[in-house]
Amino acid sequence: MKALIILFVLLMSVMSASAQSELMLPLGADSLTEELRSADAVYWGYPTRLSGQVPELQCGQTTAGIGVFTINESGGQVTFSPGNLQYQASTGMWRFAEHQYDYVGDSVKGNVYENGVKCDNALISSSYSGWIDLFGWGTSGWSSGANAYMPYSTSTNYYDYYPGGNYLNNLTGVYARADWGVYNQIGADAAGTWRTLTESEWRYVLRSRANASQLQGQGTVNGVAGFILLPDGWVAPAGISFTAGTDIGYTINTYSLTQWALLEQTGAVFLVASGLRYEMFVNEVQSYTGYWSATSYGSNESAWNFDFASWGAFLIYAYRENGLSVRLVQDL
Repeated sequence: MKALIILFVLLMSVMSASAQSELMLPLGADSLTEELRSADAVYWGYPTRLSGQVPELQCGQTTAGIGVFTINESGGQVTFSPGNLQYQASTGMWRFAEHQYDYVGDSVKGNVYENGVKCDNALISSSYSGWIDLFGWGTSGWSSGANAYMPYSTSTNYYDYYPGGNYLNNLTGVYARADWGVYNQIGADAAGTWRTLTESEWRYVLRSRANASQLQGQGTVNGVAGFILLPDGWVAPAGISFTAGTDIGYTINTYSLTQWALLEQTGAVFLVASGLRYEMFVNEVQSYTGYWSATSYGSNESAWNFDFASWGAFLIYAYRENGLSVRLVQDL
């Protein structure tokens, strides 16, 4: 089995121009396929629970636990989804995890159940009635021109995951609908409400926004391991301490459900160490924390993802056929 991680890339390297572009959906062009030309334009809206509230948020403010994160030098901001993305093939339904610390895992580890039965990413199929939360790159369910584009795709060929059949294409621009949040209704939220961060945006959140190094660290919530990101201008709630990470090591922050509830009200984001899937094999559950970006690495095999490890938060690239976690954001 191929190893997932084939290269660490320094987070302080220069952001690529391609990762900064193609963030807007095209409304149509002669060069597009007939399917794309006739498709309805995607509306970038706000989820129901934030309607009328999000536009008033300022840097560092939260509304009902919704934190604000700056993602670029122009001051663009997003809020994170309330949990990891999950999919049920038997109904074709998408949803966010009920809690930020929820994850499907494998047959042993994990805390997601359906009708009293533990869900398992290794049971991924086109008819599985449980939930999965580890996806191949660009598997929104939209026929992007890739051979493998369904949420339950398990092809082990990296080239099957090329949108438009080209390894240079990202989940943006013409191929934005290959992004899980752009194409799908998720719960009660309309298609286009959510999207995946690009490589440069992940990089900015982790390294370039104000006080970035003090707004991240490893942690556990109710015994579940993961990585904690804090919003811009974060202020600790009374009675709660947080030890930020550095590039040479992290102190684990351990929180009970009661303590996490207080942190969550300040806009804290918890990224679960959900592991990774290759074909129908699930590995490194509760030791690997990998999340896809919307931009490819630019090589024929791989796409960017972020690995939140015990020694720091690293931008790496992963084989596109591996199943990784997806955490979506909403633009403000």
